[in-house]
Amino acid sequence: IHALDTAGITARCIDLEKLAGQDVSAFRLDVDSSGGELDVRKGSQVVARVDLATFAASVPVRVGPAARSLPVRPWMVIAAGGLGGLIALGVRLMARHRRRPAATYCALVRTGGEARPARPRATHLDG
Repeated sequence: IHALDTAGITARCIDLEKLAGQDVSAFRLDVDSSGGELDVRKGSQVVARVDLATFAASVPVRVGPAARSLPVRPWMVIAAGGLGGLIALGVRLMARHRRRPAATYCALVRTGGEARPARPRATHLDG
């Protein structure tokens, strides 16, 4: 990077050794909001940073995937709520299913207004 001070008529050459051998045509330079640092970007990623007071170059510490903040979009909130609702419904149905006594699993046959359990089917194990 060549830093030119046209008012003071000075120039500085800032070497970015970590970027040697890379195609820099896709890189972009951005001054941060405080005006104290110059970011060298490749896409949305900062690949180098220059302190504008000392002209010292550094490579920023990369944040791991777990620590990055993801943008929250409205459809994500709706999908998460729907998924949570389905999970809650499934848990409730499973709990209800387990609370029923075994006799309720027998099919009931209506005869003369009275309900009674149906006879169990004969199996090959019955004599």
